[in-house]
Amino acid sequence: MAVNINPLSGVINDGAPGAQAAVGQVQLGANFSAGSTYGTLWVNPEGRIPTYCYCAAVGGSITGDVFQLTGSATATVRITRIIFAATAGASIVSINRHSAVDTGGGIAAKTALQYDLNDPAPTAVISTFTSAPTPGTSTGTVALGYLPATGQLYLDFSLHSEKALVLRGTSDFIVANLTGVATQSFFIQWTEGLT
Repeated sequence: MAVNINPLSGVINDGAPGAQAAVGQVQLGANFSAGSTYGTLWVNPEGRIPTYCYCAAVGGSITGDVFQLTGSATATVRITRIIFAATAGASIVSINRHSAVDTGGGIAAKTALQYDLNDPAPTAVISTFTSAPTPGTSTGTVALGYLPATGQLYLDFSLHSEKALVLRGTSDFIVANLTGVATQSFFIQWTEGLT
């Protein structure tokens, strides 16, 4: 479909025969809404990339890494949000990238949920710990925040159109580390795509 834009008047149409749309309006020929003088263009802001999440209470009183997300062999993983909530005990939370897996600490792979049941199962692996593990090789800290004793910490990635926190391959890990003992829970959200 050819779309014509008149830069002087702001009129946009699809080149179909008939009257032009009024200034500032959009005309889409056969896609014009029935019963509307100028028609409406429906926009769905909902994303179509498969999206996944996991949330849980932190097991035990851990000073160290509390969860680990392992990248995928078949998809590019983009972490978009991490939330911590505490009911007792403050902590500094750091989100670190590792090039080697954490070991020990009662590590256990968990089942993440997809937002749409028609999407495939997640291929990134979320794991939690019941005690502080032996950390894998760190390549740096990507986010840092203070979690108050009775409060929440929100870490939003790509909120202002910056790139999300990306994992590529199964040797790419993101872990969350606590420097203080706190009774808390966490939530992590990510997407999986081909690029």
